[in-house]
Amino acid sequence: MAALVTVKALGGGVNITKVVTLDNGVKAVFKPDSGERHGVRAIVRSGFQSAREESAWRVAKLVGMDDMVGATVVRDLKVGPGTPKKGVAIEWREGDVAMNVFGDRMYDGEKDAKRAALFDFVVGNTDRHAGNWLIGPDEKLKLIDHGLAFPDKVTFGYTPLDYRNNILNHVQFDADGEVPPADIVEPYLKNREAILSSITDAGLHPAAVKGVDERIKYLAGHHTWHDMAWGTFGHG
Repeated sequence: MAALVTVKALGGGVNITKVVTLDNGVKAVFKPDSGERHGVRAIVRSGFQSAREESAWRVAKLVGMDDMVGATVVRDLKVGPGTPKKGVAIEWREGDVAMNVFGDRMYDGEKDAKRAALFDFVVGNTDRHAGNWLIGPDEKLKLIDHGLAFPDKVTFGYTPLDYRNNILNHVQFDADGEVPPADIVEPYLKNREAILSSITDAGLHPAAVKGVDERIKYLAGHHTWHDMAWGTFGHG
């Protein structure tokens, strides 16, 4: 196993986040479970930060989104005084933070924006603000920080308890009245059982797993981007 070489605080988020480098040259973001801030979202259950981050990676792998979402593992790392801390290590991604990018480049074209929007809908991402995705050196979207995805609530639309998702709302504004393309929907429908099993194995709370199940089933109904962004399918 590679040894830890450097550790520094990343900052900028609500939870404690470290940037770590291993002696094999691997660079990662590490989020210790003990650094999770509780109660940030009323519909996102506290105490499951690592399970949410790992579940996002597991969903991404199953539906072909691993080009956008970094590899993620749960492990113990000694990132300060005392004993090693359990947390989640996420592959480091280089790129420009979306809030510093303008025009069409910010969303990497129509297709990848829709891929990202659908992923965020399924995982129920309540925190895709413009500081939580990058435009990589390859000019492609890189989705980061899924610590506030997977809410307990089965719906994802805009309600007094929910928060807006910048990518999903960008897509629904430009493609209002359209349904998501079949080729990006099909991987979720085809792999539904595998997705639910995998995120359950990752330790996600059953109420959050139920939310993913409801949203995948909803995709089969050929609903529009607007329906998904605004939660017109009800509030469970």
